[in-house]
Amino acid sequence: MLAAINKNDHSLFRAFLFKTANGFLHEIGHVFVTFLAKDQDREMTPPQINALTVSAPQTDEPGEAGLFLEYYIFGGTLGYYHDRNSGTEEDGECGTAYLKKSTGSLYRITRDTIDDTASATFKFPYRHRTESVEPGKMESLGQGRSPSSYTDPLAENKVAYLLKSPAANY
Repeated sequence: MLAAINKNDHSLFRAFLFKTANGFLHEIGHVFVTFLAKDQDREMTPPQINALTVSAPQTDEPGEAGLFLEYYIFGGTLGYYHDRNSGTEEDGECGTAYLKKSTGSLYRITRDTIDDTASATFKFPYRHRTESVEPGKMESLGQGRSPSSYTDPLAENKVAYLLKSPAANY
C-alpha cells in the first residue's frame, strides 16, 4: 500500500481495493454459513460446502465456505501471485490477481475487471485473460509464511454469547 502512495499510482490503490473487496466477500461466505448453522450442534462448515478448485475434503474435514462463494460468484477462486520468472511485481505489494478454475489452471484477472470492481461496478463472473498459466510457475503470496496462531474464540467462551438468541442479549 505504501508503494501506491509513494508512486502516486492509482492502479496500485485500485488493486488493493479489489483485493480487499474480494477478501470481504470471501469472509461473508464464512459468516453466512456460521449464521445458518448457529442453532445446530456443529462448529465447522459441512464438507460438501467447498469449491471445485479445492481437493475434495475427507469426511472429517470441514468445508470452505469462502472459496465456495467465490467459485459461484466469480467463476473460480481468487489467488494473488508473483511470477517467479519475470522478476517484476506488476501490482506491487498486493500481487497479481488470478482466477483458479476447476481444472487447476490460473487465469489472470483483467485490469478492467479490477478497475470496475474498485469503482463499485460489479460484473460477474470476473473477466480474465484467455491464456492460462500453470500454478507451478507462479509463487503464491502466502507461500512460505508460517500460519498465524489462531485460537477459537468460541472454544474459550469469549464470544459465545453472540450466538445466543438476540432477545437474550438485551
